Parts: sequence; structure tokens; C-alpha cells
Amino acid sequence: HSIAAQLPAVARVADRPAVGGEGVLRQLFDWSEDAPQWHPSGRALRLTNASEDEITRGWGPAADEARRIAERELAGPEGAALVKVLSELSRRRTEFYTRIAAEAPDAASTHGQDQATEHSVHHAAASCLYTWLYSFERERAEPGGSGWLVLALQRLLRRLDHTTE
Repeated sequence: HSIAAQLPAVARVADRPAVGGEGVLRQLFDWSEDAPQWHPSGRALRLTNASEDEITRGWGPAADEARRIAERELAGPEGAALVKVLSELSRRRTEFYTRIAAEAPDAASTHGQDQATEHSVHHAAASCLYTWLYSFERERAEPGGSGWLVLALQRLLRRLDHTTE
């Protein structure tokens, strides 16, 4: 229930990237860097994420950057396919979070759990996108170098069709 219960708060800020979020995302998804060390103070430890999801919140700027890269650096068909899937995911994402913010579903209901599943798909899509942006800078412009991202995002987009049936 925890994801579903937090969705209304997440949805209210879904179109606003977290302050300092890009640095955090780069640190998490850039494979050339060591994973960040976490040394929490036992006195200050709070077991909550405060209804935040920096990963999904950063989608808009990341998708815009990916579109620019696709249009400038990628081969025609691959770039066009990436722009198409990014545009469709962005549209679906906007509709989803707008709907959640407006209706605040019951987290314990089947519908609430379906919405948590859909949020998880958007989270996965954003994670794939950040990995491509931050870890595949050299490879992505080579022929087929971005095909994995296009295929992963297309598959996740198809998964969204199952969450809305």
C-alpha cells in the first residue's frame, strides 16, 4: 500500500523537478562513477521518503534533453523512434499524474494498486532514460547504440496498456 498511499503527494509535484535532482540522478545513474556512500546518523534516521520520487520528477527535463540528442546526434530511424516513444510516454505520464492529483484514489483498493503499478512503470522508464543519458554518452550516437533504450521504452509503454485495462 505504501506506493499507492503516497501517489497523491507525488502527483502534485510530478511536473516539477526536485531541487538539486539532476546531480543526484547523475550520481545514481552514471556508471563511470562509484555508487554514492550512505552514512546516516542513527539519531537523524527517518524511515520515510516524504512522498518524494526524484526519479520520476526529473522525467520532463531528461526527456527534453533526450529529444534534442535524438534530433541532433542519432541516425534518422533510431532518432525518430526515440522521439516518438518519449513523446507518447510523456503524454501518458502527464495524464496519469494529473488524474492522480485530481482523484486521490484509495490506496487499499485494487484501483489504487493498479495506479501504484503504473507509477512503477514510469519510474522504470525514467531509470532507463537516465542510464542512457549519463552512462552511454559515447555509444548512443553509434549505429544501433540507442536501440536498447528505444526497445526498453517501447516495452514499458506496452506495459502501460495493461495497467489501464
